[in-house]
Amino acid sequence: MFKKILRKYKEVPVTVRSSIWYTICSLVQKSISFLTVPLFTSLLTTAEYGEFSIYQSWFSILIIFTTLTLNGGIFNQAMIEFKNDRLGYISSIQGLVLLLNLLLLGVFLLFPAPIETLIGLPGVVILAMIFEMSFKTSIDFWGGKKRYEYKYQSYVIITILYSLLSTLISLGFVYISKDRGLARILSFSVFSGLFGLIFFFYNWAKGKKIYSKKYWTYALKYSLPLIPYYLSQMIFNQSDRIMIDNMIDKSAAGIYSLAVNLSLVLTFVLNAIEASFLPWFYQRINDGRIQGIRQRVNQLVLIVMSGLLFVLLLAPELLSIMAPNTYSSGLDAMPPVILSLLFLFYVQFFVAILFYYKSILSLAITSIISASVNILLNLLLLPMFGFAAAGYTTLISFILFAIGTAYFANKACKKHLGYSITKLYDLRMFIILALLMLAVMFMMVFLYRLTVIRYLFIALLLLSCLIFHKKIIQFLKTALNKGE
Repeated sequence: MFKKILRKYKEVPVTVRSSIWYTICSLVQKSISFLTVPLFTSLLTTAEYGEFSIYQSWFSILIIFTTLTLNGGIFNQAMIEFKNDRLGYISSIQGLVLLLNLLLLGVFLLFPAPIETLIGLPGVVILAMIFEMSFKTSIDFWGGKKRYEYKYQSYVIITILYSLLSTLISLGFVYISKDRGLARILSFSVFSGLFGLIFFFYNWAKGKKIYSKKYWTYALKYSLPLIPYYLSQMIFNQSDRIMIDNMIDKSAAGIYSLAVNLSLVLTFVLNAIEASFLPWFYQRINDGRIQGIRQRVNQLVLIVMSGLLFVLLLAPELLSIMAPNTYSSGLDAMPPVILSLLFLFYVQFFVAILFYYKSILSLAITSIISASVNILLNLLLLPMFGFAAAGYTTLISFILFAIGTAYFANKACKKHLGYSITKLYDLRMFIILALLMLAVMFMMVFLYRLTVIRYLFIALLLLSCLIFHKKIIQFLKTALNKGE
């Protein structure tokens, strides 16, 4: 029996096996993080939780400048362009990352007091942040190459080990410390930096380069113009918390941060789908084989939308399980943040085209406009409606971002492929599903307080799934089986 299962498993295309294992890996990672939320929220006050969220926000913004997000979209292109020396490229660009972080360290040592005041965190935390930023991307570079080559075994083992150890160490230090907010930050950042340092030396030993004019020039040429894009992404995700901290207080930032983290519970699914979809998509575009892309994207969108629908329906239970009553007001911010994930998923398909054709300027323009709208709406609405307004400003900004990237991706398709983006993506279905989810979101604002009616709605959906379970299973098999 076991040999039969193993034989059938080996017959499955490596692209499908890779997708399955990356999804499982992401699921385990997210589960570890998700299941430990009640432990952290019971140990940390809302203000201490807010302090950690502020650290994460500043980290996410500063790492754009200290790594140029070289582990992001441009990495896939580099793996194609330098396929004969991928290890050399990786080892050299991590040298570039180290140099950028050393420059930041120099600036901080020259002006410690103003930087501490600006960030709102003590100097020891800022030093730990720089240490983490210097080496954490080395793990991503190593893992990115493994993903691209469908060598998932070692990646899955290392990633799960890292997630387990970082979480357990953080929990241990938080439990025994008096200053638990500081312990949460330092234990996590120092461990991440040390873990990344191992991969820094490993990549260096394999690639044997710390500097390469060719690779550094390539990296700087394509990554510097993308800073506005990546910065806008961080503004979408992190500026809300920083602005809530400054305009309200750390406690409100902590409550909002938890609400956002729970709302993004399905992010691992989006990331896993994107990670497995992009190499396949780029290869198809490169070979001129666009047949099947439109259908596959539709299937993936339906899968993601279904998952988001159930998270949206069960948000009150999710919040009550994962945190004490002191965090209950965060429920008001959850519906729009959950829905914003659907538009973020749309954006990834459009951005894939812009990255492939290096339409960097158009991406930067769209990013800056959308992020600016997000900040302006926060300045206007936070004082009037409190931290929950940040969820709606995020949703509005992501809708604008999706429209902008779709427009420029369509122009890129017409220019380089000679046909409209609708040959690749079913925009009509995108719009219909978005309107449907918007309607459900506004329904939930009222139904969260009408539990019986909401439960009847959930029961109806579950009954439908039970009745059509065979068709659903077949649909999932078709959607996930991309073939070679």
